[in-house]
Amino acid sequence: MRRYDLMHQVNARGTFLVSKACIPHLKQAQNPHILALSPPLDLSPKWFGPHVAYTMAKYNMSLAMLGMAEEFRADGIACNALWPRTGIATAAIEFALTGKDGLAPLPDARDHGRRRPRHLHERLAQPDR
Repeated sequence: MRRYDLMHQVNARGTFLVSKACIPHLKQAQNPHILALSPPLDLSPKWFGPHVAYTMAKYNMSLAMLGMAEEFRADGIACNALWPRTGIATAAIEFALTGKDGLAPLPDARDHGRRRPRHLHERLAQPDR
């Protein structure tokens, strides 16, 4: 339960809490936006089976953005979710996929400082074939 609680504290609760704390400042901004890195809401069982706790935590972030988009529409605050096309290596993903603690170094991450970084937009800008 500690891992479950941690995932929900960081993802769902963190997104909600930080977003709400920023609202007074965003109401004064010229072009206010909140952007969460969270998935589209797809209730297909394939997303829940292998890692239900992680999927629930990430979907809660998406639900927060959906709700806040409507709640703050009149204030002109845009709330959106972005889901990268490729995976992002995090400790949570490593654990969800392997069940191992920590994040093992990935080939692309080992020499991060010596190589030109690859940006997601380079991949996303390519049309599907």
